[in-house]
Amino acid sequence: MILLILQSNYVRSWTMCKKFNILVVDDEIKNIQLGINILKKNSEYNLIFATNAAETFQRVLDYEFDLILLDIIMQPLDGFEVCKQLKANPTTKDIPIIFLTAKTDEESILKAFKLGGVDYITKPFNEKELEARVNTHIQLKALQDNLQEENEKKDKILLQQSKMNAIGEMIDYLADQWRQPLSIVSANASAIQIQMQLDNLTNEAILNYSNEIIQRTNRLSSVIDDFKEFFKPDTSKQFFDLSVTIEKTLNMLSGTFKFNDITVVFEPKSIAMHGYKCAVMYTMINLLSNALSALTKIEPSKRYIFIDLEHHDNNVCIVVKDSANGISQEITEHIFEQYFSTKNLYEGSGLGLFMTKEVVEKKLLGHIEFQNETYEFENKTLTGVKFTLTLPIDKK
Repeated sequence: MILLILQSNYVRSWTMCKKFNILVVDDEIKNIQLGINILKKNSEYNLIFATNAAETFQRVLDYEFDLILLDIIMQPLDGFEVCKQLKANPTTKDIPIIFLTAKTDEESILKAFKLGGVDYITKPFNEKELEARVNTHIQLKALQDNLQEENEKKDKILLQQSKMNAIGEMIDYLADQWRQPLSIVSANASAIQIQMQLDNLTNEAILNYSNEIIQRTNRLSSVIDDFKEFFKPDTSKQFFDLSVTIEKTLNMLSGTFKFNDITVVFEPKSIAMHGYKCAVMYTMINLLSNALSALTKIEPSKRYIFIDLEHHDNNVCIVVKDSANGISQEITEHIFEQYFSTKNLYEGSGLGLFMTKEVVEKKLLGHIEFQNETYEFENKTLTGVKFTLTLPIDKK
């Protein structure tokens, strides 16, 4: 009881700063006027009307509605068909619909609820009943919206936490990437100093040493550019080549792969995409990092990561497969769960694969699945986990 009171007070305080859009749909103007006259007493309601299906569909394009009061008997499309089309549209499917009608037979009432209606009010209206039912569903919608808003905030916090974990890993990878080039630069600089002291430094030697230093520093600069791109916020969609993006991701990890004797097999295929580039890089970083962690626990001669791109109509499949012996059944049941982790395979906070799934489904509008697979490569029998990402290409 206390919880309900707290929720009610919370919703009431939250709704005080908001106007609720209510669409009244009826082919009889007098019914619209009656309904509006009853509901306009509440200053929190912004009341809009439509007299047929066409006007209804136009209104939902022009406004974001919190509730629709929908008559059943209309022409040419009745309220049932209008409701069916609204529920089939992703942008309008969550708008609560209260049916208004003179039909009181059980079949019509059951059909209304089956199509997705949240309530059913018979004509002629009882003023108090209409006010109470509309208020109830407005409050429920407000609570639902607020919970959704809180969940979105929570998701953003989790994503940021996951990205901060990724930053820590990226710093380790960056150290691996820089270690060898810096050693070579230092060795070449030392060689120039020693040969100068011995008075046997030739112009040819200076040119060779300086070219090597320039080549290595250019490599360091390239790695920095790739890291900067990874950490850019994805505020809007952009056009990019999927293969190039994956190659940049691999470039960031190449030093770590080499240090751990991991062979990456990837044949680039140019695929133009329109979407969130950094989200794709983030997803690939998580999958590759998990594979890397698992592969370090097996013998070096069997450490492989395979990446393949498959183009199907308006979708692309990114297949990431390792050779780390797969995962057990008890782990597969929890692999995408928040905070789930096992040091036998996936080390870290337990957010990596959970947030990967969240990003793939909510940001990239795709889906991800996985399975264990045994396969042959270069006369070796290998077993590992295969992740398949299916993403829309969106060539707009």
